Amino acid sequence: DYQHQRKINERDCKAIVERIPAWSPIDNRLKELEEKVDSLLGRYREREVTGRKFKFDWEGELSDLKEKFTSVELQHKALEWR
Repeated sequence: DYQHQRKINERDCKAIVERIPAWSPIDNRLKELEEKVDSLLGRYREREVTGRKFKFDWEGELSDLKEKFTSVELQHKALEWR
């Protein structure tokens, strides 16, 4: 088995080495990476929260179920309801 794995790895390495010249130069890849990071940062920057604040008026509404279900069972029920 070890010999077989070693041959596979050697074959994979040779295939990778053969493809290296086809890859774009490192400068192009770094520029592409920088553009991708900038794009992601622009998409996920902190935004100002607008609108009303979240209400917690639902808090405690399921307290009557704590005698019937464990928290894990309630989590499973919530997944079923989705």
